[in-house]
Amino acid sequence: MSRPYRIAGAVKVRDPASADALARLARDARLDGIQVYVAGPLTPVDRAAIDAHASLPTAFAVHAPHHEDGVNPVEPTAPGGLSPTEGRARLEAGMSAALEAADLLAADTVVFHAGCVVRHTPPEALAMMAAFLDDWTDPRLVLENMPAIHRDLVFVGTSAAELAALGDGRVPGYCLDLAHLYVASNYRGWDYGVALAAFGDLPVRYHHLSNSPVGSIRDRHLPLDAPEGGVPFEHAIPWIAAHASTMTCLEYKTAGGGVYDAQLAVFDNLYRRHAHG
Repeated sequence: MSRPYRIAGAVKVRDPASADALARLARDARLDGIQVYVAGPLTPVDRAAIDAHASLPTAFAVHAPHHEDGVNPVEPTAPGGLSPTEGRARLEAGMSAALEAADLLAADTVVFHAGCVVRHTPPEALAMMAAFLDDWTDPRLVLENMPAIHRDLVFVGTSAAELAALGDGRVPGYCLDLAHLYVASNYRGWDYGVALAAFGDLPVRYHHLSNSPVGSIRDRHLPLDAPEGGVPFEHAIPWIAAHASTMTCLEYKTAGGGVYDAQLAVFDNLYRRHAHG
C-alpha cells in the first residue's frame, strides 16, 4: 500500500493479544513497522513471542526498558533507591534484553530514555550518561526526548538542546516524541513550534506520536482524536511530512479493541489535512 509517510504501531512483548493485532495490520500492509517494548531480562516465553513475529513483512524497532523496568542511565539507582550494584545490574539486564530483541527481530532502531533524576545534579547526570555511552555503543541506539515530569519524578532530555548535551555527539540518532514535547512545553512555558523546530539540528531517526489533554504537563498516550486532546497537529504533522522517510510510531497503552485500526485512519486524515501547513 502506497503512503506518503511511514507509520508504525507499538506493542509490549508481554502483551500477546496486542502483538497479534499489530501482526494482522502488518500482514495487511496497513503498517510499515512495529515497535516492541521489552522488559529485561528476556524469558523463554518472550523469545518465543518475538520469534513468532520476526518474519512479518514489516520493519521492527525495539524500545528498551525505561526507568521503571531497569534502564535509567543518568541515575541507575533511581527511582527505587537501589544500591549501586543493583542499579548497574538492572541496567545491564535491561540493555542486554533490548539488544538481544533487536538481534532477533533484525531491528535497526533501539529507542532508549536517559531517565529520571532523584539525587543527581545536572552535571552528575551528564557524567553518568557519558559513562553509559562508554559501555553501550551500539549504532542502533536512538535517544528519546522526555516529558519534564511524571508523577513525582523529574526527567532529563526534554528539549533538543538537552538531548544534544546528553548525546554529546556520541548518540547515533534521536527519537522525537511529539507528545512528550507538547507536555514538556506546557510545563516549561515553551512555544511548541519553536521547540519543535530546534530538533532540526539533530539526527532524528524515529518519531513517536499520541495525544495528551489541552494544557497538560503529563504524558497520557491518548488517541489522536481524543476530544480533550491538545497536541498541536498543525505543527506536528508538517514536521512528519517534511521527514516522510522517518518512521512515525503511534504509541498507545494497548493495541486491543481495534485501537490501531481506528487510529491509522485518524492519522491518515490528520496527515492529509495538515501535511502542507
